[in-house]
Amino acid sequence: MSDCRKRVAIIGGGQAGLVAYRHMINYPTLEPVIFDAAPSLGGIWSADHPYHRPLMTTNISRHACAFSDVPWPADGGRERKDVFQYSGDMGRFLNVYAQCFLRKNDIRLNTRVTEVDYRFGRWHVRSMRNGETVTQDEVFDYLIIATGFFSTPYIPDLPGINGSPVRIEHSSVFKNPDEYAGKTVAVVGGSLSAVEVSGALSPHASMIHHITSRPFYVLPLYAPVGLSSKPPFIPWNFVSYRRANLAGRRTEVVNPTARDNRRKHRYLQSLFPDGLLPSFSFDTSTPPQIGISDFYRGGTRTGVVQTYLARLASIDTNTGELVLSTGERINPPDVIILCTGYSVSLPYLSQSVLDAIGFQPENHSVPFLSHRLVLHPDMPNAGFVGMYRGSYHGIIELQARYLAALFSGAQTWPSEDEMRKGVALEESIREASSESGIQFPHGDYVGLFESYADLLNIPMSDVNYVVAANYPLTVTDGVIQIRRDAENVLALSERWTWVRNAIFRSWAGRWKFHRKIYSGRPEIDGRSGGIATFRMRPASILSTDENDTTKIVIQEYLYSERGDSVSATERMIHEQHEAVYRFDPAADVIAVWSVSPDEEKNSPDEGRMGRWHHDIENVSPNPVDPSWFEEQRDLDGWFASGSKIDSCTTVYKFVFSGAEELLAKRLMKIRVRIKTIAELSEAHVLYEILEVCASIVDAILSP
Repeated sequence: MSDCRKRVAIIGGGQAGLVAYRHMINYPTLEPVIFDAAPSLGGIWSADHPYHRPLMTTNISRHACAFSDVPWPADGGRERKDVFQYSGDMGRFLNVYAQCFLRKNDIRLNTRVTEVDYRFGRWHVRSMRNGETVTQDEVFDYLIIATGFFSTPYIPDLPGINGSPVRIEHSSVFKNPDEYAGKTVAVVGGSLSAVEVSGALSPHASMIHHITSRPFYVLPLYAPVGLSSKPPFIPWNFVSYRRANLAGRRTEVVNPTARDNRRKHRYLQSLFPDGLLPSFSFDTSTPPQIGISDFYRGGTRTGVVQTYLARLASIDTNTGELVLSTGERINPPDVIILCTGYSVSLPYLSQSVLDAIGFQPENHSVPFLSHRLVLHPDMPNAGFVGMYRGSYHGIIELQARYLAALFSGAQTWPSEDEMRKGVALEESIREASSESGIQFPHGDYVGLFESYADLLNIPMSDVNYVVAANYPLTVTDGVIQIRRDAENVLALSERWTWVRNAIFRSWAGRWKFHRKIYSGRPEIDGRSGGIATFRMRPASILSTDENDTTKIVIQEYLYSERGDSVSATERMIHEQHEAVYRFDPAADVIAVWSVSPDEEKNSPDEGRMGRWHHDIENVSPNPVDPSWFEEQRDLDGWFASGSKIDSCTTVYKFVFSGAEELLAKRLMKIRVRIKTIAELSEAHVLYEILEVCASIVDAILSP
């Protein structure tokens, strides 16, 4: 090796380590090597990782889960309309990314770094292969720490947790919600994972007790563009992460003021003008907490999810009851899932280095101090990539590019004084986050993204949405594909692609229905009314193929209707009816199925699918059928029609309030053929959201 070449040790082979490697090799003078204890690359997205959750989806769209120059592979979900990818999709993407850049001899898999030490101007790295006792020592010029923020599951030291008669597990091992079918589950925690796990369990568990110490907003994956009775929808990060919000600023806003917080609360509350679920009260001067789920609000509506604003104080080791900070006791659940976060682990750093960077393993917000999240003056020739709470691919890549520019000499290192000021700023962020409980201390994603681009002297993009491909090294075919994919999101939204997703999501819960039938025949004409319930359940399997992914993708309701019918001749009868509504997010299709006749009298949860009836298609802001009744013309909303079959044509209207559907009107024109006589009848059905079945248990929080 020539003396001019510099070796770079990269600890961690997940997304941060991979993109760090990719940008190191952009400079011929740098020779990077990746160390990872796992048998494969990809970090938690690899199927080999112990915390890999195959049914987990990302909570931002794939466009923000991509680097600048390698597009998503077609078999990684690029052709689907559900743009929030599954873990397997992410794993395939990272595998493709690795194959584009990695050299086999530069990878040390199944190799754990046990110690790093900076001596005589170089980093000495000691490692050990899994299953071996002999260590290997190597010397590097530079060091990158990219082991991620989710190193070690955090288990709180609760009274009774060790002697609990109830099974306890951390959310890191939560994999398949089917395993909790029919069980009562307690979910403990108030951040993203708690909302995600509670929502994922809603179609499966019989009851979910969600215990959280802080109120939060539940955001859907697709947010409304504007607030009207018929808004288009788009992945939420395309609404929240826009350059227009910066007004030309290229700096990160940290330690938000009460005014900043109130503005965020106003926006979040505007999404649900008819009521928040759960119905918390908020101190709008403090930073808002959010969860992201398409299922959690449905769980609260159907009563499957009950939310407690309290802390879990202890577990009764005799009875298994959960004792809350309010003194309330919850009956013993079958399982307790701790969504209590992770601790950052840096076991290979010496105690002197840990002390120098102010390492606090119990601090889940800012566990160590750094300058710009990448450097520290007491760790020379070293840097961090992706080592902060809430890191996204675009920022990770710019961090890697910055370090590569420093290591190669293409960019000048900041002075020690500048780095010390940066460390002091991070310490102020740590102190403020401890006081405010802010969910993401570096939550100004767009500002942080632009601050790194500015540091690299990259002119500000004039594109409003934020993706890594805004700032590529060079414009390649891959970059163009990524940009087109992002632009296609805007086009799909303008073609009302995700309206059906919002419609289906909003149905969960109890509705009041009113039906009128018009045919001109007194024995058929009449009216009916009652309560209709859309209850989430696991998707029915329609295929015998063992590889069928239906249960992963398809969402399903069992529709149960109970009410009284009065004919034109005043004859009254009690009626009940079941149906199955299915939504395929990948194809953006809602299908309506009947319930098998032999299941009609069974409990609603046992309704077995019968025959397909129609798909809800042709969503449009304009009426799809000119024959709407006059009394329906005063409400604006989305129109849709059912796919035509011989005996029935169905027309729908959906009225939104914010992100949620408030009213659903359905007009069914049913043709019934009797012998040679064709008779026409019309059934006009109005659904109004009735009530929320779940309750919120408010508590005065204990210190």
